[in-house]
Amino acid sequence: MGTVWSLLTLILGAPFACAYTALHIYRTGSLRFRDFWYAAVDTPPSQEKRLPASTSTLLVVLYAVVGIAFATRLGWTLFTYPLVPLQTEDAEWASEWLLTTVFDIYTVVLCLLGMIFATEPCPSSLFWAVPYITLGGPIGCIYLAQRLFRGRSVALQYGQTDSEAPRL
Repeated sequence: MGTVWSLLTLILGAPFACAYTALHIYRTGSLRFRDFWYAAVDTPPSQEKRLPASTSTLLVVLYAVVGIAFATRLGWTLFTYPLVPLQTEDAEWASEWLLTTVFDIYTVVLCLLGMIFATEPCPSSLFWAVPYITLGGPIGCIYLAQRLFRGRSVALQYGQTDSEAPRL
């Protein structure tokens, strides 16, 4: 099912990244990455660092609102400034699409930042967050690559075996 969510996010954009993130928090109470990629079983739920219910609910609402807000912005931009035909000579058209693209990028950035802050201790999470917010995707890729090179996982934690993990 992860492949489907990945394809939806890749093809249809940030609203699906927010939907997946909100759904994962709702179902598991966490955005933490697994400690190790080869672990068959995650940390038991009693030991897992779950978010308090109120924080979990707040984050689900936040990601849902951000996803819906961006989907609304994207729909408005598509309706008001259609992609076809391209209007590269129209400054207003180009400005609106540039702004929509920036909102798209930062909507996805918000999703990965949630995972970074849920997984890393405070100094380390800030070390990754500031350059990721300012420099974008390459820093996100470096963060994920360094986790893999250190033998850590980029899969989200469920607190149970993979076969018992909820399907999103």
